[in-house]
Amino acid sequence: MSRYLSRRVVYLFSVGLLVLILGYSFTSLSELRDRVTHEYFKHKEFLLDLKLAKEVKKSTPTESSLRELLGSMRVNIESVYASEGGIEVRFETDWRRLPQLIKELESRYRIVNFSAVDNTGKGFFKARVVVR
Repeated sequence: MSRYLSRRVVYLFSVGLLVLILGYSFTSLSELRDRVTHEYFKHKEFLLDLKLAKEVKKSTPTESSLRELLGSMRVNIESVYASEGGIEVRFETDWRRLPQLIKELESRYRIVNFSAVDNTGKGFFKARVVVR
């Protein structure tokens, strides 16, 4: 009786192990292929939706319309003037009104630039907005 494995047993063991590894990797690869295909089609669907979407026409801002909007939202206006980039507005407001103000501005106009700084730490922001 031989203490060593014969070549035939080693070959059969190697082939069996190779079949198991390939069988597992093929299922993993097919799942990976399906996931990549699914993501690809989601991306293509998004691009098609983006292409077919209608652009929303927003109104052109004027200094008086911005003063009226900010005044109706009880914002302390520092200055409103026309610049090269659009109409620039500087104002002060508390943190509770800031999100609603941004939402209103975005729904009516295109915001080119926005910055808000709270130097006091009390939630009272000095903001600068440029809209077109």
